[in-house]
Amino acid sequence: QSEMAKKQASSADVKKFAEKMIEDHTKANKELISLADKKRLKVAESMEPKHRAMADKLAKLSGAEFDQAYMAGQVKEHEVA
Repeated sequence: QSEMAKKQASSADVKKFAEKMIEDHTKANKELISLADKKRLKVAESMEPKHRAMADKLAKLSGAEFDQAYMAGQVKEHEVA
């Protein structure tokens, strides 16, 4: 979703936020994959259905509507985490 936001967002602040999410999550994912490999655990190869649904929804939006939906989704998911 952040890759999509980097390209589709209309707000420079939303694009900057998306870039930060990509940077942070890429680093965290590399660390988790390394740890999973050491523990011989399998990692997910695709998005969970709820995340796929959000990505599909975002793909249909543009402009401020996209920005608002993307940011609301990010806040919600980070609160849950």
